[in-house]
Amino acid sequence: MKKSLLSIVFVASTYLIQAQSVSYRIKENNVSDIKRISIHVNPFYSEIYGGVNFATIGAGIGAEVAILKRIELKGDFRMAYFDGNSGLGEKSKVTGLLHPTCKGGTKRTTYFEGGGALYFFDWTKTRNLKVTLHSSSSGRYTYTESINVPGNRRRMFGARSGIIMYNTGTQIGENVSLGSKDATYLIKSGSDTMTVGDPTAPKVDGSDVTYVNTMVNSTIFYGGISLKSITNLIITADGYGTKKHMGVYDIYVDYLVCPYVSLKDVYTNGGQKWDVGHTKAGFKASGWRFGVSYRSVNKVGFCYKFEVGERPGLYFGEKDKLLKGNVNALISIGCNIPFSKKIVKS
Repeated sequence: MKKSLLSIVFVASTYLIQAQSVSYRIKENNVSDIKRISIHVNPFYSEIYGGVNFATIGAGIGAEVAILKRIELKGDFRMAYFDGNSGLGEKSKVTGLLHPTCKGGTKRTTYFEGGGALYFFDWTKTRNLKVTLHSSSSGRYTYTESINVPGNRRRMFGARSGIIMYNTGTQIGENVSLGSKDATYLIKSGSDTMTVGDPTAPKVDGSDVTYVNTMVNSTIFYGGISLKSITNLIITADGYGTKKHMGVYDIYVDYLVCPYVSLKDVYTNGGQKWDVGHTKAGFKASGWRFGVSYRSVNKVGFCYKFEVGERPGLYFGEKDKLLKGNVNALISIGCNIPFSKKIVKS
């Protein structure tokens, strides 16, 4: 075991010594020559929301547009192509009776976000940037050759804000009634109140009321801070060709407020319309999120985003249970396409 460890250390040290002695020439190191527009085409995203109550996989498209030097506009649209809460409204396999459902049944989850950022601070400093020359794997070990090259790193810090519109299907299957203190939903038609979730409950207007299918439409406003980091270092290393250390990282923290949630009306089998509302006990107006995104610089390349947080709005589970609350996690992977003129040099 000791011999194996010594061998690994020796090989790694040899690689490091060889790498640090490599001659190189800097081809580009300007962090202000960044193209103004970036389009993100994301063929894959996955999100879990409210524990495992809402799990979606889909695709999306986004954009970032730089205005002048310190203003940035952003947009993001996603639609699920796998959504466990879409297509609800089919006949019950047990009773053959329709459950109360919104018109057209539940649709696939959609998400739109639009906003902007204003960067108050913008500074550039020279730092030792790690440039990978070569990487190879053998068994359980990966050997990497790299060198540290003095390069510019640009950082921008500022405030951001925007709006989110989130539409998703849901299945109401708990006991809900007008007089219930712990109810999340209220389902009424005139003076009549529907109780949902009781398997012994009688049919209502010809429908099985063990659960109800509807759409939840949430409007959310956000505000927070953003720290952006930009590198654009390209070198030519003897024996290795062109190597790069470049990309745009964005780390952000947002406070979320949801002033408005609507649930679509549902219809029973006989055509009676029922209004679906929510109680104060089943609603939380504020939330938060933390995210990290990366995209390529000036050329078509890789991009991704990772986000965790607690989304405000209706609570689809118990508030005191982390995995049953509104905790959500998102990962998005795709391709970044930058174009248009570059930002004026600082």
